[in-house]
Amino acid sequence: MRFIQYIFLAVLTLYSPLGLASPILLESNIKGTQWTPINTDTYPEPIAWNPYYYVATKNNDWIIISAGANYYYNHGFWEIAVAKSTDQGTTWTKNYTKVAHTPGIASNDKSWVIPGDYTIEYSADGKQWESMLPIPQQRFERFSSIAANNTTYMLATIYFRNNQDEPEAGLLTSNDGTHWNWLTSASPKMRGDYAQIKFVTWDGKKWLGVATTEEREAVVFSTVTGTNDWVFHTVPNGITSLISIAAHDKEWIAIGTTSNTYVMIRSTDEGAHWQILSPVSAESVELNKIVYHSSQWVAVGRTGNYDQGIVPTILTSTDGIHWNSITFPTFLKGANQASLRDITWTEKGWIVVGR
Repeated sequence: MRFIQYIFLAVLTLYSPLGLASPILLESNIKGTQWTPINTDTYPEPIAWNPYYYVATKNNDWIIISAGANYYYNHGFWEIAVAKSTDQGTTWTKNYTKVAHTPGIASNDKSWVIPGDYTIEYSADGKQWESMLPIPQQRFERFSSIAANNTTYMLATIYFRNNQDEPEAGLLTSNDGTHWNWLTSASPKMRGDYAQIKFVTWDGKKWLGVATTEEREAVVFSTVTGTNDWVFHTVPNGITSLISIAAHDKEWIAIGTTSNTYVMIRSTDEGAHWQILSPVSAESVELNKIVYHSSQWVAVGRTGNYDQGIVPTILTSTDGIHWNSITFPTFLKGANQASLRDITWTEKGWIVVGR
């Protein structure tokens, strides 16, 4: 596969008039200004509803999953599609694994993990998958985010302590993807029907995440161990939800919504003070994830509306203040459900996946 020093890769699902989905792979230079389709053989086609895509990489291995799931009534299980490439996207092998409603996929030095409803799918090679119960006889629901560093997985979930009715938002951690420990939340504000951890990531020194409290307040939190050292950081008034966050040293940038309008906030002192950014002037913007790597901030999502068409969108910035919006080829416009969903860094550049 040809690379241009550093590249962006995007997997989109384009919709035909019959409603069928056709994924496409694009490559670009590091600025993301010139996009070229790449011919590929196999991708995970979206199954049933919810054709979201997620991606994880490890060395030269890439795995893309389609979150849309089929339920097999006669056998009593859900199934999603998984595609793996061992040559940086040139060729792909498609498989399936028994999981539903997944928030994504992650990998560390030992394995790959896909969480879903009531179960976690584990694989040592990314081909053969095995179902794991996080902690037997304990009730975990609604996995909402998964992240990993070289040695550890961190999985956001809802836990019903001793099978009681009151849920508690917290974290599960594992070193190998098979044995999991429950890390209780440090505050009563994360207990109740409305409390939820939306996103968690590793910033190189600690775990960083965004959440909604029981009082329906959007907050940023950080923790080194995930147990008793949680620190909650307040955000500007009026922000109703945060979706994703990324960090570079003491600089944090989070994306979310305020009054049904997208918002981006930036802190240069690890969450003590925030400024609101407006990198895109559009009536309708939806950003799904933000990341930082190699002196570059990147946010992915979509812009536009259903009347005029929706454009899959990538925003890039080197300073976190001034942002460039990627212009896509015209054949990507007008697909009313097109949106970029997930992004990760590889040894060559970025992979961006969407529907």
